[in-house]
Amino acid sequence: MRRSHPHRPPHRAPGGAASRPASSAVRALGGVAVVASLAVAVGIGASRAAAAPGATTSAPQVAASAGYWEVGSDGGVFAFGGVGFFGSMGGTRLAEPVVGVAPTTTGDGYWEVASDGGVFSFGGARFLGSLGGVRLARPIVAMAADPAGTGYWLVGADGGVFAYGGAGFYGSTGGLHLVSPVVAMAATPDGRGYWLVAADGGVFAFGDAPYLGSVPGTGAHRRDVVSVLAPDGAGYSETSADGTSWSFGDAATEPSLSSLGARVGDIVGSASAGRGLWEVGADGGVFALGGAPYAGSLPALGVHHVHVVGIAAPGAPAPPIAAAGGTAPPGGAPGSSGWSAPQPFDPAAVGASQVSCASAGFCAAVDGTDALFTWDGAWSSPTTLTGHVFQAVSCPSATFCVATGSTGSGASAQTDAVTYDGTSWVPAPSFAPVSTVGGLVGVSCPSAAFCAAVGDQATSSSTFGTLVEAYDGRAWSVVPTEDPDADATGGYSLRAVSCASASSCQAVGAYTSRQSGDTASFVESWNGSAWSVSVPPGLQDGFRLASLSCPTATWCTAVGSASYPHSPQPSTALVETYDGGAWTLDPTPPAAPLWPVACTGPSSCVAGGPGGIVVVDAGGTWKSPAVVDGANIVTSLSCSADGFCMATDNAGNALTSRP
Repeated sequence: MRRSHPHRPPHRAPGGAASRPASSAVRALGGVAVVASLAVAVGIGASRAAAAPGATTSAPQVAASAGYWEVGSDGGVFAFGGVGFFGSMGGTRLAEPVVGVAPTTTGDGYWEVASDGGVFSFGGARFLGSLGGVRLARPIVAMAADPAGTGYWLVGADGGVFAYGGAGFYGSTGGLHLVSPVVAMAATPDGRGYWLVAADGGVFAFGDAPYLGSVPGTGAHRRDVVSVLAPDGAGYSETSADGTSWSFGDAATEPSLSSLGARVGDIVGSASAGRGLWEVGADGGVFALGGAPYAGSLPALGVHHVHVVGIAAPGAPAPPIAAAGGTAPPGGAPGSSGWSAPQPFDPAAVGASQVSCASAGFCAAVDGTDALFTWDGAWSSPTTLTGHVFQAVSCPSATFCVATGSTGSGASAQTDAVTYDGTSWVPAPSFAPVSTVGGLVGVSCPSAAFCAAVGDQATSSSTFGTLVEAYDGRAWSVVPTEDPDADATGGYSLRAVSCASASSCQAVGAYTSRQSGDTASFVESWNGSAWSVSVPPGLQDGFRLASLSCPTATWCTAVGSASYPHSPQPSTALVETYDGGAWTLDPTPPAAPLWPVACTGPSSCVAGGPGGIVVVDAGGTWKSPAVVDGANIVTSLSCSADGFCMATDNAGNALTSRP
């Protein structure tokens, strides 16, 4: 178990399980099985009986039959039915109370989160970071697990979202004035979006999560909504403290407890059971609605001293995304399978093409000219915007992309940006063009509410400096940057950028050293308020960082080439990694120089280079380069969380890899 504070050892029941009481008493109301808090328990998988500090949990076991976990504010976990007990914080002194629990998709473990953002992991749930020890504007109120099993999200009462591991940041309400505090969140099945729900039932949708309605929209005035469930991504349901439920989209409509004659006012959470759902009260009483089977409750065991804060159940694995006209690919490491033959999409290509894929079913590409392309399993005809030159593109979803570059040439050259809304490309709203030499050559949009585009801006007739233009969901603006303190010829420029969130970006830049005449590289970092320069270790003149990918705020991989212009030593790849605090030079990079890189998580990257080569980083070890595109140069790579990757080259070809 990893933990955010010291002196918080896990606890488990002796032998990993408690005895199972006998029969149950379930009464039917209106044809729906409802179990009040005084019903007899069918069984309990494990109690919170304390073991010695530092005791390890029993081997994780995947749930074999229907069941659920209840978690108390003291961190105690109770397992009912077929789910396993993997440990808890019960009996341990906590700095702040536990407020939520989230299971792994397979049911082999779970996470607990406290109101201070401390995260505790048990069984097969991996610890990926926490907010323990960080001063928060508002307390954490809930968490959700990435359905792919690679990360999790924490959400505060102000709607601030914190993403860890492979969980992507797609936006939040942090910093906005809310009528009611946020109380719960749910992720979409593909993990590329989520919903936040406030106490009044207001719904906030981010990423690919569709907005389908909310409690205030029905005319209901509530202040006691406690949970949201979205089992299939095409609908969601909200539940209030008295058990009233509201369904939106295709979410199944379940009878409310009040309509069934149950009088409660202390429902604190709900969990999906496929057909039906479970609701739990603060006393641990469980109500099984629809086709959800009842598996036990705390009052039925005679346990009355626990304040329950949530209930959770294993869910189905995240469904893969099907490419248009094809079959759905299974999950896997990015670029780990064979690559398709090169497919021409841009016969008129004259240089480096760039691609961005929102999923295995949608990508967009630019080619260094005035043409824009989209892909939904087949490539579109180019959209041509005369007078524009597009050099970079980023698509957080199939209905939002940004392409950047420049207009004009010479002294009249200015930066440029256009957006795609799922149908057409149009000028970016309120864009602020500035004089430039090379244009905006890199762009990264972690969501439709934030983008950062990088390049250079003309500072005089003969010099230029770093440039960042940012989009906040409404308008574009120039953001101040910091140039390196180095003796350069001509000036400084940023060449590529990758943002894990609106408050975490990394960009690589370049300048020509006046002393050696060689290209030198540097990194600029964005923390949500300012850009600052850093120089990763091991860099020297002639070492060039060309690209980087930051799937999370605590992991980036930057690649390029390490050349030795004054010695016979051949050029090799240059690889730097970032762990959220510092950059580290990879001592054993691939032999061939690398240009593009795409990562879906820590040590889960694919990179390309000249001669049509691709190498894969799996678990921190780079595989030998594979030639996938003849003598062409792989100029761009983009990979989605399900392991789908697309590569493009300097000849207008695209290649795909499905795990």
